[in-house]
Amino acid sequence: MGFSDWFIYKSAKQRAKEEKLYARWAFPYGTAQREKLAQLMRELMPKENPQAAMAVFLMGREAYLGAYDADPEDLQDRQESQKIAALDRLLERQLFGQYRKLQPYYKALILADAEVDENLNYPSVEELRRRAEELKKK
Repeated sequence: MGFSDWFIYKSAKQRAKEEKLYARWAFPYGTAQREKLAQLMRELMPKENPQAAMAVFLMGREAYLGAYDADPEDLQDRQESQKIAALDRLLERQLFGQYRKLQPYYKALILADAEVDENLNYPSVEELRRRAEELKKK
């Protein structure tokens, strides 16, 4: 949301429609997916504030996959290296100082989420930790 968006009036119906679109983009498999992600975040990063962790996750997801309201044609040409670079930039901006060490954990979870289907077969927390450690080395 840019500065100019502060001055745009939206009706309650428009806001509700945008919220519904965003929720469908953020959690395409519904409440079960949201709860599964929250559980994984609590186990993977137990000291993190749950709301802050979800916010960073969703910002990272947007950097990697593209915005919820983006034109699919604009996103289809993005290469994996571009998506990873966008995710890395976002995580560097959002997680600095003492939080820098969490960057590979968020990245591992975001990448795993991008591969999940309606069965919600996420990797175990141990597997996500292993993937994060591999990402640290790169």
